[in-house]
Amino acid sequence: MYQGNRKHSVDHKGRLFIPAKFRKITPEEANGTFVVSRGFDRCLSLYSLDVWSRIESKFSTHLFPKKRVRNIERRLIGESEKVTMDEHGRVNIPKHFLEYAQIESDVVVIGLGNRLEIWNPELYKKYMDETEKNLEEDLEDLDI
Repeated sequence: MYQGNRKHSVDHKGRLFIPAKFRKITPEEANGTFVVSRGFDRCLSLYSLDVWSRIESKFSTHLFPKKRVRNIERRLIGESEKVTMDEHGRVNIPKHFLEYAQIESDVVVIGLGNRLEIWNPELYKKYMDETEKNLEEDLEDLDI
């Protein structure tokens, strides 16, 4: 399970170095392949291929999906791309994803269990500041 966060950067070619902490726990069956998609709140989500396969299989069971399922499917699967880690531990993030997340160079890579999120550091700080106000209330709403 991915957890914690690391600061890194994306180079001028759009390559992101996957922190060693996260590379070490990426399952072998992913074979160095990830899927990048538009995340929520202006970040990018990065899934190892084994996790992504489970997500895709959930959608493939619906022959005639409901409208809400189709909307999510288009957004999640239709707006995703496979990326393969090179021998240096980098993945090439397509330009349109970097533009969506407003990423130019510096990033924060966050481990969230089954996925990594990639954030523009300023947007991440703003998001964290805004959600801090409601954190206690949000935690009370969780049934854990």
